Amino acid sequence: MSKYPMVRLGDVCVVERGGSPRPINKFITHDSNGINWIKIGDTSADSMYIIRTAEKIIPEGALKSRKVKKGDFILSNSMSFGRPYILKIDGCIHDGWLLIRDVNDVFEKQFLYYYLSSESVCANLKQMAVGGVVNNLNSNKVRSLMVPVLKKEDQVKIIRKLNKASTLIQFRKKQLSKFDELAKSRFIEMFGDYFDNENILCKLQDICTATIGLTYKPTNVVPNGITVLRSGNIQNNELYLIDDIVQVDNIKINDDKFIRPYDILMCSRNGSSHLVGKSCLITETKERMTFGAFMTVIRSNYPYFTQGFFLSDFFKRQLTGTQTTSVNQITTKMLYNYHTIKPTEEEENRFASFIQQLDKSKFRIKKSLEKLEMTYKALLQEYFG
Repeated sequence: MSKYPMVRLGDVCVVERGGSPRPINKFITHDSNGINWIKIGDTSADSMYIIRTAEKIIPEGALKSRKVKKGDFILSNSMSFGRPYILKIDGCIHDGWLLIRDVNDVFEKQFLYYYLSSESVCANLKQMAVGGVVNNLNSNKVRSLMVPVLKKEDQVKIIRKLNKASTLIQFRKKQLSKFDELAKSRFIEMFGDYFDNENILCKLQDICTATIGLTYKPTNVVPNGITVLRSGNIQNNELYLIDDIVQVDNIKINDDKFIRPYDILMCSRNGSSHLVGKSCLITETKERMTFGAFMTVIRSNYPYFTQGFFLSDFFKRQLTGTQTTSVNQITTKMLYNYHTIKPTEEEENRFASFIQQLDKSKFRIKKSLEKLEMTYKALLQEYFG
């Protein structure tokens, strides 16, 4: 039970669904919040930008598109449903979003943001979701969500404490991203000049092998079985096993489809083109794991160099022709034909030593980040239950 007075969200705020989606092809960029934005004009008029999710885009002037302004509060209605954002720019939203406007000036925006981000509220929103293949939040149910009402000064006190924890978390994340930049810089420093010499370029097939992942049926999915690695298990170029875990049983798995130490796991097929080519180097395995059909495992005698290559612009510039009529993909033939170089064993060892030292430093920062995130969650629990 909440320690604060509670009211229905719909009694104090307007909750509206975004407009209808209309796919178009435009150049996509990404902001720091993970929302995909697209610029559709060079004037200062309203709705220069729109929000794009799930491969569906709303252009300015589209039928039923809903205009939003900088500072508006929106809630994801599909995919990562329930995720809140405070907009940084003007634009339009499609029906993958709900617009929440505090017309009665009851809330500090960040207070509402933090409340909707709390674990208990997120769980409540997930229970509200309905639908078939993709769950959606019903706007009427969101209006029925109970929210705490505090004096503005009390909201500000809570916001300040949560902001402090959030700022420290973002600082640690920026530190981690700096390590990734150092790794890329070291790769260019050691190997960049080689890529300018066409005489020493080789095909990727000369230094590695590629194996396509396992095809399985829904009937093979079980609560406890062999983990199948998928696109969601690669986060920030590292193996991520916190959630998005699928396990299978009662299926034959060839030996080459089991993960081995120093395998490079790559997303080679996905409906979202920006996910194709993301990869991670798996240096150790604590359990038997396989990988799904939309994934490829690359094995090389130069694993640290090869992963560095996949993270470099030398590889990304070659990621053309990955879009087909049905799905974006890197086929094995395409992968083998990409141009790279063959490092010496000494160069591989030198680059590996540098990356391993970075990984040790990253490990310490990650531990600090984990503690900060636990503190942040504890504060949300304290304030919002």
